Amino acid sequence: MEKQLGTTGVTVKAFDHNIRTNKSSTKLKNGGGSETQTPVGLSHGDYTRVSAPRRLQDLALPPKINDTLRRKLGATDATLLDPTIVNETIKEKSRRYAFVNVRRNIDYNNPVFRFPLACIDAKTLNYEMDMDTSGDLRTLQIHYKDRIGENYLIIPSINHKWFYFPDMTHNEAMLIQQWDSQGLLQKDISTFCAHSESFDPTYPRCTI
Repeated sequence: MEKQLGTTGVTVKAFDHNIRTNKSSTKLKNGGGSETQTPVGLSHGDYTRVSAPRRLQDLALPPKINDTLRRKLGATDATLLDPTIVNETIKEKSRRYAFVNVRRNIDYNNPVFRFPLACIDAKTLNYEMDMDTSGDLRTLQIHYKDRIGENYLIIPSINHKWFYFPDMTHNEAMLIQQWDSQGLLQKDISTFCAHSESFDPTYPRCTI
C-alpha cells in the first residue's frame, strides 16, 4: 500500500502487520499467512542503529519468506521500495526515513482489557545512539528463517516516565515512532519510542 501526503514529498508505504492476542491457542493467521502473536511484555524498541537501515535496504530487495507482503507484491522479483531511492537514503543520507507503527484494536465490540499498550517518555531514556550497550539500551537479535532482526531492550530505571493507554477501542489508533533517521542528528527529535504491552492486575477484568 502506498500513500502520497499532500505536496510535502512524503511517501508512506505499509510493509508489515502483526495480530496480537492473549488467545494464543487459537492459531489464527493474518492476511499474510503468519500466525498471531502473544503480547510482548518486554520494554523494547523495534529497531536499532544497525537494524533500521538494514530493514530499509531489505525492502528494496525481493521479499523474503516471512515478509507479510510477499503475496501482495506478486512477481518474485518485485520490490516494495526503489533501490535507487534507498541508496540515496542510506549511503548518501540525502533523504529522511522513519518507521511508524499504527496500533489499533481490531475487535469491534470490546476494548483492550488485559494488555494495554504502554510507552516510555523518550526524554527519560538514557542512551547514546553511537553505542548499542549504553545507558538503558541492550540489543536483542531476532533470528528469522532468512534474515536477522535486531531490537533494543530497555533496562528498567526509576527515571523512566511511563504512559499507558487502557481500554483502547476499535475507533482509536495510535502512531508509535519506531525509528526516525533524523533523530540521530537532532536532540529535540526522539529516535524511537520504547514500548511494551503491560499487564494491569488492578483492572477488574484482568485475571492471570
